[in-house]
Parts: sequence; C-alpha cells; structure tokens
Amino acid sequence: MTKKNSLSRRDVLKSILVGSVALQFLPVFGQEASTAPSLKGNIRHSVSKWCFKYPLDEFCKEVKKIGIESVEMVGPEKWPVIYKNGLKCAIGNFPDLSPERGLNNPLWHERLIHDYLEVIPLAAKAGVEKLICYSGNKTGLSDEQGMENCRKALSKILPLAEKNNVILAMELIGTDLPDYQCSNIEWGKALCDNLQSDSFKLLYDIPHMYSTGADVNDDIKKYHKYIAHYQIAGAPKRCEPDISKGLDCRQILQAIVSTGYKGYVAQEYWPAKELGRIERLSECIAFCDV
Repeated sequence: MTKKNSLSRRDVLKSILVGSVALQFLPVFGQEASTAPSLKGNIRHSVSKWCFKYPLDEFCKEVKKIGIESVEMVGPEKWPVIYKNGLKCAIGNFPDLSPERGLNNPLWHERLIHDYLEVIPLAAKAGVEKLICYSGNKTGLSDEQGMENCRKALSKILPLAEKNNVILAMELIGTDLPDYQCSNIEWGKALCDNLQSDSFKLLYDIPHMYSTGADVNDDIKKYHKYIAHYQIAGAPKRCEPDISKGLDCRQILQAIVSTGYKGYVAQEYWPAKELGRIERLSECIAFCDV
C-alpha cells in the first residue's frame, strides 16, 4: 500500500534530478545493515515511511536503534538520507505513481515508461534493489486485456531493469481499491509467467490480500517464488500487527520464513497514535520477529 502523491510531473523530474546529483556521493554498499542483537535474524525488518510523521533523518536514527534495516516507499531524492544513516531502502517509489493509473492503461504508458527508465539506473546506483509498480484500475478492461497492456509496457522497461539488477514489484491490492486489476495472486502469477523475467515479481501486501478473503498462508506456500517483497499489518483496519484480531501475523511470518525468503518484511500499518510512536513500532518489530 502506498499513500497517493499529489506532486506534478515537474516535481517528478525535479526529484529525479536532485536524487541523481545526491547519489553521486553515496558510498558503495557491499555489506548489509547489521541485525540488532536482540532480534533473531530470521526476518529482515523494514518500515514504510509514509505511515509515520517524523522527519526522515530523525526517523532513520530512531528505527535503526530498534533493529530495523530499511526505510521504504520513498523516492530518489530521499535515498541519500536513508543511506547516510546506515539503512537501506528495500523498495523505492517516485512521485506521481498511482495505484489507480497503472501499467494496464495505454493512456499512462508514455509517462510511466519514461519515468521508470529514468529511475532504474538511479536505483541501481543507490543499491535500491526493488521499485514498486501498479497494475492500475480496470476501468472496464478485461483481465486478459489488462494483462496484455501491462505486458506491452513492461516489455519496454524490463530490459533496463534486468541490465541493472533491479526488480519491479507489482503490488497486490484488495478491497481498498475495488476496481484494481492486480487484486489476486493468480492474476499476478499469470503476468509473471507471461513476462518470464527475473526483474518482475509481486509485492504481497498481507492485509490487502486478507481483505479479499484469500488464504494468505496458502498463497505464500504456493506462490512464494513469485513474491519479491512483503508488507504486513493487522486486521481490521490495517492496525498494528500485535493487536490484530482478524489474522494471525506471527503465523503468517513463520510461513514466510519457512519458504526460505531472505528479503525484507515491512511494517505498514496505521499507527494508533497520531505521530506513530517509535515505542509502539519497537513492540511491533519484537512481536513480528519470529
């Protein structure tokens, strides 16, 4: 899940330019951030920044203390701040991306193709291994036509992603966006199979898929090779995972670990407190550290 950006296309290009200049001064990150001694190390913890209203630099300093290795869902202009603090960005985005206006609609192809071709080399230079992408809303499209439109757009993007070892991860979104095309893992799997590229996989948002009635544990066990990234929150209403009444977050995380997954799992919940206290985030990390 991502918070919708309202920045203009001019802002997109400006952010890319700023990020490009700033990334010239990033060191080469050959080592991963170390896991806090109090954590088991089976889960690599990340957090989506948009959920928390702290200044980024302050937020990075605080989350690193509690064993989080990544701050995600931010664009190129912010990656230097994250890396300056010894963290990574597990999955990046950039302004003007919208779940509703995605790769299934030719109306957006020119813009999206141009922007991904700009951002992918920046991501590679910064060590950002994944970028989010969206199917878009159906707006009357059949599943077959939406998939074909996605294939056409991605076929122009993925060669550069492959060259730069960057993965585009399409988010699975559930009932929050009832017209969204990539709303079940079978459709996402079919698109992966159609593209046959190691640089295209899925972002499995656990509460989104739970909201559709999917058997999350079964999805993970059957389709884990198609999944590049996980985001977690509790249910109902995308609550903190340690107070979830609707789904067993620890059981789901144990299923993820059992598949041999070595990537990140991101906390992406609505904080109960307005500012999203770091203390509660620390408790959620401890709860999810299976």
